[in-house]
Amino acid sequence: MLGECGPNSLLANQIVTIAQIPYLMEIGTNEFAVSIGDSELSQTISFDALSDSDQGINSGNLDSISLDLVLEGDNQFGEMESFSPDISIFNNGPEDVAIDFSTSCRGEIWVLDSSGNVVMDSRSMKECSENEVEYQLQPDTARSFTQPDWNFIDMFGCHLPPGDLLVVMEIPEHDLYASEFITLTRERDTYCEDDSLFIDAELSGEDLLTVIPSVIGDEFEMSWFTICGLEAALFSAGEQIDMHLSECDYLEQFSVQASEIELSPIEFDMDGLDDGEYTLFFETTTYPQVRSSVSFDWPIVFEETSEEEVTEETEVAVSRVISGTWSLTSNELGTCWLLNSPDEGILTLSGAQGLVNWAPERGATGEYLIYESEAVPECSDFAAVSFTVEEVYSQGVITESVEEDSEVVEIIPIESDSEEISPAVVTIGVVVASSGILSLLVAIIATNESWRIPATSAGLWFLGLVGRTSETSDGRYQRGRLMGYLTANPGCHFRALMAALEMSNGQITHHLKILEDEDRIWRRADGRLVRFYPFTSNLHPGILDDELPMPPLSPDPNSLQGKILRLLDDDGQLNLFPTQSELAHRLERSQQLVSHHLRTLQKYGLVEKKRSGVRNRYCLTREAVFLLETTEL
Repeated sequence: MLGECGPNSLLANQIVTIAQIPYLMEIGTNEFAVSIGDSELSQTISFDALSDSDQGINSGNLDSISLDLVLEGDNQFGEMESFSPDISIFNNGPEDVAIDFSTSCRGEIWVLDSSGNVVMDSRSMKECSENEVEYQLQPDTARSFTQPDWNFIDMFGCHLPPGDLLVVMEIPEHDLYASEFITLTRERDTYCEDDSLFIDAELSGEDLLTVIPSVIGDEFEMSWFTICGLEAALFSAGEQIDMHLSECDYLEQFSVQASEIELSPIEFDMDGLDDGEYTLFFETTTYPQVRSSVSFDWPIVFEETSEEEVTEETEVAVSRVISGTWSLTSNELGTCWLLNSPDEGILTLSGAQGLVNWAPERGATGEYLIYESEAVPECSDFAAVSFTVEEVYSQGVITESVEEDSEVVEIIPIESDSEEISPAVVTIGVVVASSGILSLLVAIIATNESWRIPATSAGLWFLGLVGRTSETSDGRYQRGRLMGYLTANPGCHFRALMAALEMSNGQITHHLKILEDEDRIWRRADGRLVRFYPFTSNLHPGILDDELPMPPLSPDPNSLQGKILRLLDDDGQLNLFPTQSELAHRLERSQQLVSHHLRTLQKYGLVEKKRSGVRNRYCLTREAVFLLETTEL
C-alpha cells in the first residue's frame, strides 16, 4: 500500500508517474494489483519471472548486507555536471559475511527515467572479465565499488530532460539491490529529434495569417518545459520574414501522451507582402524535439469541390521484401539508419509507420516488407534509395562488435538452474486521455540478463581496485586517436567526436575523462554544446572565448555543408554570389534544409550574406577561404 499519492488535478493528455517500486520477483507468476483512489480505477498486472544465471557463492547472513549510493555533494545535478557514483556495501550484522565473485563486474548501476525507460546501464560502459575473488566483511565494515562517470546521455546518445531519475544499485551475483532518486535540473538542452512525429497546421486569414499548429504521430509521449516550446518562422524565397515564439506560459515541466496535440494559434502580419509561395518552419523545444515545414500559397484560396468532380488518382506504393544488416550515422540533423542489403547495397530508413513497438538495432540482421519513399532530412546527404518499413518478418543480433578493445565478442546467454533472480523495477503511472478520462500506465522494466564475456577479452580488473580496469594498448591507441583529432580540430564537440572517430557514447566518455584527469585536454561550454581542446601553451582554460580557434566543420567532404562551401568557393572565384534558392536547386535539396545549413555556417563565421536588391546572396568569409585552402573539402 502506497497510501495517498498523486496529483489532485491533471491537464488534458497529461501523464504523471506516481511511483517506481523496486521489487525482487519470485520464480513463476508474479501479480500486482494497482488501484487509484477508492479503487475507482484498478488493474491487475501479471508476468512470469525466470531464474537467472547468477554464480555467486556466499556464507554468513546475507540479509545483514545493505547497499548505499555514495555521491559527492547532494543528489541534485545541473548543467555540465556528471554523475560519478560509488556503491557501498555495509555489514550491519554481528557476524562476518563472505561474498565470492566470478567476474570483475561486481557492483552495477542502472538508471530509469520517469516513464520507466532504462537510460543508463553501467555494464554498457565496462569490460566484464573473468576474475574470481572473495570479500570478507567483518561487522560494521564497508566496501565500495566505483562506477563509471555518466553525462546524462541515454542509451541512444540523446540528452535526458530534467526530472527525477531512479538509480538502482545491484550486486548481480548475489541478488542484493537498493534504490535511490536523483534529480536532474536543466534550463535548456538539445534533445534528439523524433522523425515519426511532425507538425501540421491549419491556415486561414486575409491580411492576417492565422496558424493553428498540431503535433501529430502515433501514440507518443512528449515533455514540455518552462521555456517557450515552439518556434515558428515564416520564409519566402529562402529568406526569413518573421518569427514567433509560442507555448510560453508553462509554470512547470509536464508530460503528455496523445496521438495529436493542438497548439496555441499564431498570427503573422501579411500586409504589404507579395503574393506567392511561402513556407512555415516549426521547431519545438521539447523532449523529444520535432521539426517540420509547411508550404502554402498566399493569398490563401479555398476551393469548393463538388461531388461531380473527379478525384485525383493517388500513386500506389509497390511493396517488396528486402533483407540486410543495420548500421547508423549521425550528423547535425540527427541519426540516419542504414540497411546494408547484399542485393541492393546501402539503403536509408525513412520511417516505420504503424510499427509502434519496433525500432532498428545496430548490428541486427533481418527481413522486412518495405516500399520506397522520400528520404528524411537526416539522410539527405546519402545518394541512396530510401524506404519505409511496413512489416518485420524477422530480426536478430548475431554478433556484436566491441570497438573499445578492438575485439569481436560473441554474446552468449548463460543458462542456469539457479533459483536466484535479479530485481525488477515496477513503474506505475497515471495517463489522462484527451477525452479527460484517467487511465493507468504501468511499465515494468526487468534487469538485463547476465552475459558471459570470453576469457580472451583484454584487461583484467585489479584485485582491490574494483571499478578500475587495467590499461590496454588499445585503450592508449584510442586516446591517441582522440588527441590527434583534437589537435587537428580543436573545439570539436561531443557528438562530432563520436561521429568522426566512430566511438560509442560509453567509449568516448571513458577516454575523454581519462584525458581530462591527465590534464591533456580541457572543455569549454558553447551555448548548448561542450567543446573540447588539447592542453597546450596556446590553448588552455584561461584563454578568452574570442581567442579560441574556430570550431571545425564535419570532416566528411561529401556532407551538405562541405558541398555548400565548395559551391560558394567556386562561384566566388568567378565573382558570382548565389541565392539560397539557387543553391537549393543546384544541390537538389529543399530550401528549408539548405537554409538550416546556411544558418549554421553563418553562426560559425564561415558564410555571410549580402543584400542585392530584394534578395540575399551568399559568399565565403576570409576564415572559410583559409579553411578550404588548408583542408581537403
